[in-house]
Amino acid sequence: MRWKGLWAVRCGTYARRLVARATIQRNGPCPCGSGRKHKLCCGRTRDEELADARRRELLLEIAALPTHFPLLRPDCPQFDEWADERARDGVGLDDLADESIEEGIARLGEAERRRIEEGVAEELPEAWGELCAELGDEALALATLLEGAVVAGLAERRPHDEPLLAFLEESEELLGDPLMALGLAVEPLDLWSAVEAARTAEAAEAAGDEWERAVDAEAAHLFSGRHHRRLDVLVERVRRELPVEGCPRASRVLLDACGRYGGDADFEASLAALLLGASLDELDELLGAEAAP
Repeated sequence: MRWKGLWAVRCGTYARRLVARATIQRNGPCPCGSGRKHKLCCGRTRDEELADARRRELLLEIAALPTHFPLLRPDCPQFDEWADERARDGVGLDDLADESIEEGIARLGEAERRRIEEGVAEELPEAWGELCAELGDEALALATLLEGAVVAGLAERRPHDEPLLAFLEESEELLGDPLMALGLAVEPLDLWSAVEAARTAEAAEAAGDEWERAVDAEAAHLFSGRHHRRLDVLVERVRRELPVEGCPRASRVLLDACGRYGGDADFEASLAALLLGASLDELDELLGAEAAP
């Protein structure tokens, strides 16, 4: 996955712990159980070191999947209640202990864990099969996937984008366009996957001057019941945080947009298409950050 590096930066502490768990330290205890340091006991050949490095890469790729495929993130009330409470208490990813991840997985419940596990095989059958085969441990792959889902579910609970709200507060054009205002308040790649964005980018490029029509067509084709459910959650998350102190006009237009979303099917479809179009720019930024030295 080309995006695992950026994910590792965003999820910092967790990513570093994941790598450490998958690494046999030369000065650590030898896995053979002798009690001696690894470098003074069984040691490692160059091939073993390369295999260890590849194992770390595979685990990072698996853990990053829910970040780049939002439908693999948690979708259950028990997890939402737990994650929202952590967000209100200001607990960030840097404070995320292994015990907290285990608690988050437990909050998913058996049915939701099964949905995520089945979802990755359905959404990414070939890639998932290759990852599990190369890792050689499907149980570890599934456990890492669930850890990644918990981390992604926590990471998407971001505080208000204050510069964006300040800009909206002063923009007469956006204050008169509830659809565009709400589109700015929702993160596009919290709805659409990086693969969906990439496929839409190809269709838009092929369409030339008709690219907007191509994006609308792709949104209509891709938008599933699961996407609809996820968009419901994202819009409701915006609504719950309103009004925002110091931004009365922006708060009013966003509240109006959230109200229209719930009762206007055309508005909902237009928002989904708008976010898919915006995801193309997000994807460009993401890949640009990945390519930067």
